[in-house]
Amino acid sequence: MKNNKTIFGILAGLAAGALLGILFAPGKGTETRQKIADKSKKVFDRLKNKMRFSDSPFSDNSNSGI
Repeated sequence: MKNNKTIFGILAGLAAGALLGILFAPGKGTETRQKIADKSKKVFDRLKNKMRFSDSPFSDNSNSGI
């Protein structure tokens, strides 16, 4: 459980750093908003895929005979 919190914290920090880097980078507002939208969609899609294929206690992937 502690490892999951650590990983989540690291990922959240990376995402916040990337967002701040984009916000403070020189560029037009429309370009910046488009970059943020594109990046957030990529991150959301990756997270969705990881959630879909992860081992969940609610999934029926176990082959145990219990």
